[in-house]
Amino acid sequence: AGGCASYRVDSSLQPRKPAAKMPSAEHFRVTVVHFVTPTNVPGGGLPDFGVHQPSGEELRKRLMNAATNAYPAVFCDDEGAIPVEVTITRSANTTDMGGEACASCLTLTILPLRSADKTDYTVQVQVKDGPASEKLAAPITFSREDTSWMSILPTGWIPVPGGKGARAWGLDSAIRKGGELTLASCVEAMVTAIRRVDAETWQKVRASAAEEP
Repeated sequence: AGGCASYRVDSSLQPRKPAAKMPSAEHFRVTVVHFVTPTNVPGGGLPDFGVHQPSGEELRKRLMNAATNAYPAVFCDDEGAIPVEVTITRSANTTDMGGEACASCLTLTILPLRSADKTDYTVQVQVKDGPASEKLAAPITFSREDTSWMSILPTGWIPVPGGKGARAWGLDSAIRKGGELTLASCVEAMVTAIRRVDAETWQKVRASAAEEP
């Protein structure tokens, strides 16, 4: 009765393989994460980060876990690492049911109902006022696209035709993969921002942070 579904999830900002080279050997730790959801941009499709309405601390832990797994030489939770704040904004969302929606309804979803959700995000990395702030100011943007293919019959298990991205079968798997992909894209955005700042400037930032009580 719950129906059958398959999905494809994709992001415009994929993790680099091999990982991007960094301008310095400094380490960074995410101390605060702000997730901004404007009232005129409701969520659509799968949850943003694999869970519904995560707390700020839960999201910080998820982001740090994704960051340390992807870039263990860059991110860590050590007190001596440079503290950064990250702001993630859900900036736009659109849903497209596709031209075959009527045909799907007429066949009682023997022809699965296809829909596509596209969510845009902006990511901004911040440090306390200092020489790195200006270079970090411009946010990095990316989009995540979720394509679903649903039916009350087993035809919904047929892989979503066309498109690109990771495949998932069933809602739970799609939620997990979608959340992991968003976090991975946010990590890549963070690395992109950090790479804008040269090694000498990051050394000054670390020295300044170490002097604070």
